[in-house]
Amino acid sequence: MGIGAAFDATGRVGPTFVGTVYPFQLDHMGHVNIQFYVGLFDQASWGFFTWMGLGADRIAAEQVGMAALVQENRFLSELHPGVSLEAWTRVLATSDKTVRYQHDLHRRGAGNPLVATSVLTAACLDLTRRRARPLPDDIRQRLDEAVQRGAGGK
Repeated sequence: MGIGAAFDATGRVGPTFVGTVYPFQLDHMGHVNIQFYVGLFDQASWGFFTWMGLGADRIAAEQVGMAALVQENRFLSELHPGVSLEAWTRVLATSDKTVRYQHDLHRRGAGNPLVATSVLTAACLDLTRRRARPLPDDIRQRLDEAVQRGAGGK
């Protein structure tokens, strides 16, 4: 399965990120440092944006992009080097110019326990004017469909 290729039973799309914890990501207390969690969630956001129809080619061609406005992270379990991870993403809400979504970061294997979550609100940007703009119609439609798909699985 490719990035963002399927919905799970709860309406999440994914996986939007697959990766591994490396020793250099640990801080002086032996925990994955917050900067690396944010980096993992950033990679999941790019996988999610590609799924919703806003990949690198479209960003360049149409000068449309996304910018994070708010991010709230929850850390549920320690991670150690060598652990394989995957993120699944749920669309929580949309508006004319924004999308609110949640990444669920799971440890792969042995029941796929949830290890961290990140809820983000991002705005669609006109990259020429550097101002918020409405989401393109096809993207808004795809996001609204994902909200409906996930409404029963929260």
